[in-house]
Amino acid sequence: DGSLCWEALKTEKPELILLDVMLPGMDGIEILSKMKASVELKDVPVIMATAKGQEYDRIKGLDLGADDYIVKPFSPSELVARVNAHISRFERLYNFIWIYGFWCSDYNYCFYQKTG
Repeated sequence: DGSLCWEALKTEKPELILLDVMLPGMDGIEILSKMKASVELKDVPVIMATAKGQEYDRIKGLDLGADDYIVKPFSPSELVARVNAHISRFERLYNFIWIYGFWCSDYNYCFYQKTG
């Protein structure tokens, strides 16, 4: 249920979200839009995992801020590989920023402050 998902996101910040488009209550597109508008959740990687595989649907999800889009049916191995890739990318970015002693959303500014 999409509404329950959104309520859980108000108190939990996951490392990554696998999100279906077609959910009862609140669909995945609405959840994604709300996440990207939220200061606390906008940086959480989102992989859309859905049966809606038309080009329009994929582009819409990616344009709204999804980090990846995988169409059902998919192999579990591919899903695990995509999840691992996104978590690894996020961890490298997080570690880079903390090396420079900053945690902010404007990475060029953070780098400039440390080196400038």
